[in-house]
Amino acid sequence: KSYFLRKDIVTNDINSDTRKARASVADRMFNIILYLFTFAFCLEVLAMDYGTTFKSIFAMGGLSTLVFSLASKDLAAQIVTGMAMYASNNFGSGDYVCFGDKISGEVVKLGLMATTIKGPDGVNISIPNSEVHKQRISNISRVKTSCIRQSIKFDYADYGKIATVLDEIKEGVKTACPEAILDGSFPFHAYWTDMDDKYLLAKVDFHFDIPPIGNMYHKNQQKVLKIIADVMRRHGVNKFASAP
Repeated sequence: KSYFLRKDIVTNDINSDTRKARASVADRMFNIILYLFTFAFCLEVLAMDYGTTFKSIFAMGGLSTLVFSLASKDLAAQIVTGMAMYASNNFGSGDYVCFGDKISGEVVKLGLMATTIKGPDGVNISIPNSEVHKQRISNISRVKTSCIRQSIKFDYADYGKIATVLDEIKEGVKTACPEAILDGSFPFHAYWTDMDDKYLLAKVDFHFDIPPIGNMYHKNQQKVLKIIADVMRRHGVNKFASAP
């Protein structure tokens, strides 16, 4: 058991908190497996030593065994799912994740039966592993880049300002944000994209070498939005649309 735990911790490129959490779950998982093998071995020895007498005792307890088996079905499913989640290494303690049902937050504990998430409001949410396993999971902590997208509305009377406004926004972000990704590996766009019966619609799409969580991301987002607002005000454009 110690060999496999050391091998798993050394060969996986994960942070210290995640390594500790994985080691804890793995230790419990191996203990359960060892207990099951020990229990099976003891049953085999007892069956050999006591023969018919031992078998008759188990026959009398057949009904209670059936009841226990049905009652423990969900428990076993939770444990098996927890083992599968541990083996997948999709996330661990300390990671910030988003689930398909819109629940998001920091993983406080990844257990054999349930996963505990600390939401943005600071409230801990315990989710059975059988439910977690069925959902799409986005591990935001393992994403190294972020993007900021914003839509802008122009009145038809401001048609002649669109190109200038978008160019100045791009240049402003390039100058003020050294983390902007400009090598072509990610979009760095500011385009006129659509029009309806009231407005001309443009969209900016900038990517940065900053993780999409934490203070650094929010400060950068605020900086980009201020650049956009300043350029729009300078040219008399005052129609923001919601971020796409």
